[in-house]
Amino acid sequence: MPTTRCPKGSRKDKNGNCVEKNTNQPNLESPKKNTNEPNVEIPKNNTKRCPKGYRRNKTGDCVDNNTTKKTRKSSEKKKASSEKKKASSETKTPRSIYAKRYFANNKSTIHLLDKFGDSKKVMVQVNYNDVEQFMNYRNLANRPESDCFFQTIFSLGLRDVKMAKQDSMNSNITGEGASISEIIPYIKNTFNLSNAEKVGFKRNSLAKEVLQLNTSKDKINDKIVKLLTPLIKEGYAAPISIMRYNKRTGKQDGHSMIAYKYNNVLYFFDPQKKFSYVTIGNIFNSTNIFDVAGCDIIAFGYYTVTNLDHPKPLMNTTCKIKK
Repeated sequence: MPTTRCPKGSRKDKNGNCVEKNTNQPNLESPKKNTNEPNVEIPKNNTKRCPKGYRRNKTGDCVDNNTTKKTRKSSEKKKASSEKKKASSETKTPRSIYAKRYFANNKSTIHLLDKFGDSKKVMVQVNYNDVEQFMNYRNLANRPESDCFFQTIFSLGLRDVKMAKQDSMNSNITGEGASISEIIPYIKNTFNLSNAEKVGFKRNSLAKEVLQLNTSKDKINDKIVKLLTPLIKEGYAAPISIMRYNKRTGKQDGHSMIAYKYNNVLYFFDPQKKFSYVTIGNIFNSTNIFDVAGCDIIAFGYYTVTNLDHPKPLMNTTCKIKK
């Protein structure tokens, strides 16, 4: 059937009958506005652009770009400075404090001795600025074992504190110290020596004294002191090596330490010990590593340098040591 439209003003209901539009419709008249309420003006969003060189801040105000940049930079600098101070305070250790106290202001004055006595070949030795650097030494490790050479050069101011701690840690983990073939290039690089300026190692055997059963430790010690005393200059310190033979293992090993002269008296200092020992000319009391049953000191040695025309200043404390 064709559908017919409802007359104007009416509509079809659910049953298809035409009914007036307003029938059964709820009163949708809007409520009247309360005239007693205060008239509050709602601010419109300010969409107007700021003048050139200005920008809107968080509150919607136009502010000078340069002023905010300066404020931001100042804030960033303060934050960076605060973080730097915090990091600096966190990295302060007994070793870094020790290095700063005795070497930070004296690096330019540390030098390798060029001449002493009539011989062209001089024992490798450097000047020390304060004898207390040996008495107040701070160990690089809690349980030092094979890092004696790294402890020795650090106590002389010849090794950067960070590098020294890393060297010590690696050495104690691997159980490998520095060999003579590694130490000689290190000395050359540290003082930037030329090819003509030769560095060597002088070994002094004690085999005869050791084989004599009636030879006491005092006699061996006296021989070492008697040989080293005229070779070291007043106010200078030298790295030395002591070699021993272990009867139980049948192996030889060595140990680095320091001999230095103060008030014309020879002292021995073993920096590897957790608590420093400074003794007057007694190598057996300075370290107990050689005073062990079944072990004999069989030799001692020191490094030499030739053809130096003038004292060589310290140049590099971070050069490579281990191959």
